[in-house]
Amino acid sequence: MPVRPAIELGRRVEYFKGDKLRSFLLNNTKSERYCPKVTCKEEAIIIGQLLLRHGFIHRSDRDAQNRRVLTPSRNHEFTTDGYYTWMYDGSTNLRNFLTACLILGFLICVCFPIWPQWGKVAVWYMSVTFLIFIMIFTIVRLFLFFILWLCGMDFWLLPNVFDDNLSVADSFRPMYSFRRTDASEVYYRVAGFVAFVVFCIWVSQQPTDFDEYMSLTKQFTEDVYSGKLLDDMSQQQREEIDKVKVPDLEDLMREEENDLFTEKDDDQIFDRFMEEKYFTEDKEEEKYFTQDKEE
Repeated sequence: MPVRPAIELGRRVEYFKGDKLRSFLLNNTKSERYCPKVTCKEEAIIIGQLLLRHGFIHRSDRDAQNRRVLTPSRNHEFTTDGYYTWMYDGSTNLRNFLTACLILGFLICVCFPIWPQWGKVAVWYMSVTFLIFIMIFTIVRLFLFFILWLCGMDFWLLPNVFDDNLSVADSFRPMYSFRRTDASEVYYRVAGFVAFVVFCIWVSQQPTDFDEYMSLTKQFTEDVYSGKLLDDMSQQQREEIDKVKVPDLEDLMREEENDLFTEKDDDQIFDRFMEEKYFTEDKEEEKYFTQDKEE
């Protein structure tokens, strides 16, 4: 029987409408071994009432703002226009297996800094490829919509693909949506067509700028795949994080020279401080001596 996913009391559930259960029982021919044979609508409603009475389903109400959110209903009567939620979870083996895979995948992602280099490179290439695919898909999808919209048709390829309120499977259904646009949009289509023609003329008359843009795009794609946009120094530090660096003779000599320069600088600072101190004291004594003499 067709069901839909939803959230009820913070839990993912599956629900259906009363007429769907009635149609399923009336048209059921494949599982007569498990379901009673129903010959009329009244018998289907009786089966729905029995499911409610024995706790296999319960009636729910849909939220007015978000239809994917359900709340338990106080009405316990089975009707064809009501919404009902299954209370049978079935086997939990698959859920436990998926939970274990989720924990394992989380641990693998956390341990990414200690992955081998070939694994990091593979993840980088897959991420960049997915990003470029999403960008190209979005541009082609928008271009198709614009061209067909100019012709008076509203066409979207995978219209629900960017809907965050849907599940992964529902995001790819339907494959496309198509309808005729309203007659009131004719002025907007004319303005859009004029803007598109002007843009095409500008591109044809500015081949240098367009070629430069294409070359920059190609260079950016090559840099992304080659990893040049990453910080080489930080990547080198990650690769050498477990290596013990042994200083050679040049490093030791350089450190000794730095220490000598530091000692000289400290001596000069101390001498300058003492000179300023004695100079200040002499000035104060001279000032006091002058005052006493005047008095």
